[in-house]
Amino acid sequence: MADTKKEDLKTPEDIKKWYAARQEELKQKKSALLKELQTKNAAHKSKRRKSIDHAKFILAGECLKYPEITKKLLENLSKNEHNENTAQSLTWLAEDLGLTDLKFKVKDKTK
Repeated sequence: MADTKKEDLKTPEDIKKWYAARQEELKQKKSALLKELQTKNAAHKSKRRKSIDHAKFILAGECLKYPEITKKLLENLSKNEHNENTAQSLTWLAEDLGLTDLKFKVKDKTK
């Protein structure tokens, strides 16, 4: 309807119809652009989250290269309570690193 000629808009009703149609077109374009923007933002956030997770993995790997840092981190973690799976994983990691004296507390499920 954007190609409407001036002579097609002779009556006020024609003008109102053209204006309403134009508004609807613009509303649909705006909606499509907003949807596209949301999709791009979600993809960007996902990519960023993956990059941050990768950086955390790298940092953890670097920490494991230094036994004194790893031991100190695990000692600090042993002071807190963890869910059963986390406590078990930390225990296995400590054992694998030769830190058999560390015990990780499991949260009481009744609390």
